[in-house]
Amino acid sequence: MINSICITFDTDWAPEEAVADAIELINTYKINVTIFATNFYSCLQNLPANIEVGLHPNFNNILKGNGQSFEKVFDELYAIYPKAKGLRSHSLTQSSYILMHAKEKGIVYDSNTYNPNQAKAFVDYNGLLRFTHCWVDLGHILDKKEFVIKEIPLKTESHNIVDFHPIHTFINTDTLSFYNNVKHLTTNATELNKSKNNTNNGIRTLFINLLDDIKQNHIQTKTMYQLYKENL
Repeated sequence: MINSICITFDTDWAPEEAVADAIELINTYKINVTIFATNFYSCLQNLPANIEVGLHPNFNNILKGNGQSFEKVFDELYAIYPKAKGLRSHSLTQSSYILMHAKEKGIVYDSNTYNPNQAKAFVDYNGLLRFTHCWVDLGHILDKKEFVIKEIPLKTESHNIVDFHPIHTFINTDTLSFYNNVKHLTTNATELNKSKNNTNNGIRTLFINLLDDIKQNHIQTKTMYQLYKENL
């Protein structure tokens, strides 16, 4: 049995209702969670201590050659969440320039690397403590795995950092084709709500099963910043 788990969320372009829905589940089960935010959400303001908000900047337009500077993208998001201590970029985009800029602004850790083998956290030359996450919901979908806890590579004596997305827990995504068919509704929460997967097991099913398992087995949950302080 695992000792602890670190549940994280990447908001991406999820509507307010999807993020608020994730927070409602978090509060129902009274767990510690980190939410990496891509833009402003009313529901991510004035949160209790069990919910940490980190930064999830989207640098993709820059990579496509038609965006702002990475500093501007980062700084505008940091201005929304000035208490943020952690960074995980959309699409896991990273570079020494981005990480050094984040450290200079006050970020102390990053979680931009996926590793199912759960490598140990390490301090980079830029001074950031860097964590790997062992699982992501989109990868689970793409690999067409069953929506059962045993398919999440959790280990005893590991950080067990897992990565969910509010959009997938909200609509209960079960296949990529299902998600692609409803993705255009993310700006219309009413219609998106009508298009939820209420038939098959999906990411919401898995998330709630994980929450039930955490509660039943008294598994400790931690925010990323708690992990950071433990690893100093």
